[in-house]
Amino acid sequence: MRTVNIKVYSYDELNEDAKQNVVYWLDSNPLEYETDNGEFEYLYFIDMEEIEILEHCNMNGYEFLEDGSIY
Repeated sequence: MRTVNIKVYSYDELNEDAKQNVVYWLDSNPLEYETDNGEFEYLYFIDMEEIEILEHCNMNGYEFLEDGSIY
């Protein structure tokens, strides 16, 4: 049997290129919300502040590989 260690990172531990990959991945499923007039709109992560992205990733327990791929 062979043992393989995989190091995973939280969003805030990633470099800028890896963070950009995370944002691209998150934007493939933007957040849907209903406006006051009953219409549905989408909120894309690329339009969010970095702290909001970090909170979203932490709240959902996302862990990433060094390049920003989801683990």
